Amino acid sequence: MDLSFYTSPLSEEIRAEGRAEGRAEGRAAERTQALLRVLEARRITLTDETRATITTCHDLELLRH
Repeated sequence: MDLSFYTSPLSEEIRAEGRAEGRAEGRAAERTQALLRVLEARRITLTDETRATITTCHDLELLRH
């Protein structure tokens, strides 16, 4: 069985893209949780719709603002 694909430059590129995507998703999840903690600490009540908007957002800049 030829396993050369798994060590090819294309395979490495695909894995690198997957790792970068995973890190970005992790950062968004962390930022989302931090934002929710800040809002909770400030006793800001969120509607279900607003909470859903925050938790489904993956734009790091938008979450930062």
